[in-house]
Amino acid sequence: MNNIEDEKAFSRRCSKKAFELIQRERPLWLPGEFYNIEDFEVSRIFDLKSCIDWIYVPSNVEATCGIASRVQRVKKGDTRWDSFTTRWEKISGKTTEYEKLLRAINSEERLFLSPGYFSQTYVDSETEEILSTGLCKTIHLVRTIRAIQSKEKDWEKRRLREVYNAKFFFVYWWEMKDFVKVWVKPDIQIDTFGIDKVLSTLVV
Repeated sequence: MNNIEDEKAFSRRCSKKAFELIQRERPLWLPGEFYNIEDFEVSRIFDLKSCIDWIYVPSNVEATCGIASRVQRVKKGDTRWDSFTTRWEKISGKTTEYEKLLRAINSEERLFLSPGYFSQTYVDSETEEILSTGLCKTIHLVRTIRAIQSKEKDWEKRRLREVYNAKFFFVYWWEMKDFVKVWVKPDIQIDTFGIDKVLSTLVV
């Protein structure tokens, strides 16, 4: 197995752990059912075309909602950034995650599928143990990115990191003014930023 396939397998295993954690801990604030579609063949289409890895079915609305899941390794001695990151530019010139999200959000008739929520998990590179997981509404992530762009003159220098032939834009969890739910090791302490504002509007 080559390095790319190793990384994909690592990501799938750790994404499943993050899914199980969120599924177990969220009943009171995100009622409904969660489904991990990464194990199905159709998941490749959802992932590549719409950035969707999981499906959320709210208990109080006849609807479904997609969730994007990103996993990031943390090697010994490295920093656990606790941020949401999305591909901003690919060296190959192919469509990025951010462009796909904007396309779906800005579609006049909302014809395209997109994740309503965005999850990012930091995992110990050796043990594959979850160190922290954050979850936010995708539209709030996009709004925060736009706000940073409009206010920071040096945002390209401070916000773009080049990894695996792509540039990533990052937003720290604490920078999000809207709903963010966070689990942090060692005791899976739940930290919440801005949750009071959206307790009555959790469903997309």
